[in-house]
Parts: sequence; C-alpha cells; structure tokens
Amino acid sequence: MQKAKSRLKQLNLENNTITDDIKTDFPVGDFPDRKKSSSASLVMHLKHLPTLILSLFFYFLLFIVFVNFDPSSLKNIVLQNSYFPVLVLFFFSNFFLFSFIFLNSFKGFIYSLYFLLIFFLKIQHVVFDFILIISLIGFMLIFELSWKLGIKLFKNN
Repeated sequence: MQKAKSRLKQLNLENNTITDDIKTDFPVGDFPDRKKSSSASLVMHLKHLPTLILSLFFYFLLFIVFVNFDPSSLKNIVLQNSYFPVLVLFFFSNFFLFSFIFLNSFKGFIYSLYFLLIFFLKIQHVVFDFILIISLIGFMLIFELSWKLGIKLFKNN
C-alpha cells in the first residue's frame, strides 16, 4: 500500500519561503491572493465606471431641479404631496452610485430603496424617533437577509 502525499504546505527555513505543489514559491508574510483581489476589484470598478457616470449625471439633474424649480411646482406632480420627480431622480442617482460601490445591482437597489423611503418620510414631515429608525433598519436587514436566504435555498434545489 502506498502512502498518501501530504497536502500541508512545507516551510523552508533556509530562504524563508513556503512551498506547495500547486502554487509557486512566495515569501512568508506576502499575501498574493489579497493583491490579486484588490487588483481584480480595481479592474471591476473600472469596468463599471459608466454606472458612476450615470449616478453623477442624475445627481447633476437633481441639483438642477433644486436650483431652478420652485418646490411648490413639483409638489403635486403624479401624486398629491409626493414630489415625484425629485424622488425618481434621487432613486436613480442612489441606485447607480450604490451599484457602483458594491458592484452589485441588487444591493444598489435595496440601499437606494432604503434611502428613498427615509427621504420620502422626511419630505412628509414624519418625526424620526428611535423606534422608527430601529424599525427601518430592522426592516431593511430582514428584507435583505430573507432575499439572500431565499436565493440560496432555490440554488440548492
């Protein structure tokens, strides 16, 4: 019977390197995986740069709306007392920004909905007390976790 080959990394004390059958030698304390992941993250962010540009465009449109239009003229468009055009611009600007930051459109959608809800409640003059803030945070966390767990459950089947 033949002895199985060890899968543990061997420490070579002579030149301070770790050897492995699959990987090449690298100095102890150097983490090439971390360097690869940071460069890969930079490449992914550069690849999704148009979402940041779209976000800046929508923030610029939001700025133009705030500077050039009277709030009472925007107040009753589509829905009564809703400031709908401002809310739409606010949602899209945050959606593209958070999608760029997290490199995940679902997280961008969730966080932009969360901030849209807070902004809408602030426009409607809702008083933000401790219980409301905790319930909003809890709602966001429960929604995101249930969505992720639901996706994982369906992927396993």
